[in-house]
Amino acid sequence: MTRSWIDNKVDVFLAEAHPLGLTAPRAGVATLIERSVERAALLTGVTARTARQGFTDDHVRDLVRTAAEDLAAEVPGTQLDDLPATHTVPVALAARTTAGLAIVTELVASAAGPDRDDLLAGLRQSLSLITTWGALIEGATAARSAPSPTGAEKVIEAPEALLHRSIRELERGRTALAGGTVPRDGGDPIGLAAALGSNAEDLTAEL
Repeated sequence: MTRSWIDNKVDVFLAEAHPLGLTAPRAGVATLIERSVERAALLTGVTARTARQGFTDDHVRDLVRTAAEDLAAEVPGTQLDDLPATHTVPVALAARTTAGLAIVTELVASAAGPDRDDLLAGLRQSLSLITTWGALIEGATAARSAPSPTGAEKVIEAPEALLHRSIRELERGRTALAGGTVPRDGGDPIGLAAALGSNAEDLTAEL
């Protein structure tokens, strides 16, 4: 069976991304590549078909390197447990972030196609972050976490990359909602988008 042009380019992207610790569902990578081709066609004034012919594997690798640079603050490929805890986050915000990430997983599952591997790839980051936040909250609760400098609320210590990764996932959820995806079990898209946006803004304020 002959593989399509986009399938081959997705293979190149994922092969280049793997050593950098980057993962993504094939459908998402395909969309990124197609949009890059469309942009190239628009900029050069040629058809999308012609732009495809000139879109080489090296162009795909450039997309990966650009993504890696954009995600540098997330320290891709590194386990969060191996990073130093450099930031404090209110326990209440940590709990709200866990709930927000759970919404993101529901949106990813709702929008998923029949490819099981793509679904698992799409869920991997959010599920990993939920686990990390949960462990930090549990540890803070067990240790009777110290109050913040104001003495007003409990805080936990977290690596900066955890905040960056969580913010990106929350924004991914907002993008899905803006694109028409809604959880299969219901929910107000406008309210959910506002909640995810507020969550991301509050995390950003802790950086």
